[in-house]
Amino acid sequence: MMPVPLARLDLLCAFVRHSGLRLFRSELEARARAGAQVRVIASVYTGSTERRALDALIALGAQVKVSYEIARTRLHAKAWLFHRDSGLHTAYIGSSTGVLYGDIADSDVLRRV
Repeated sequence: MMPVPLARLDLLCAFVRHSGLRLFRSELEARARAGAQVRVIASVYTGSTERRALDALIALGAQVKVSYEIARTRLHAKAWLFHRDSGLHTAYIGSSTGVLYGDIADSDVLRRV
């Protein structure tokens, strides 16, 4: 099955672990092969980010940035932004209280799940 066309995927997450990455690695790999740009921002403040998971993302062609700042800030975000050439973008923003999602082309950007 051909993946949905995707121009870019932006992922903001508190940590990246191999056990989590393996759940969607094939999907991510297919989109990267199809030309999608993948950008990831993660942190180390919980001590959970694994080097091999970051290396796997880089091997797929992802641009990876890691926040090492733990004294003043604690990055614990969970957000995915799917950019499409069609202009219809989708965002998923997670928190401990639920997930927001939305089609960015809409005027009412996010809806709570």
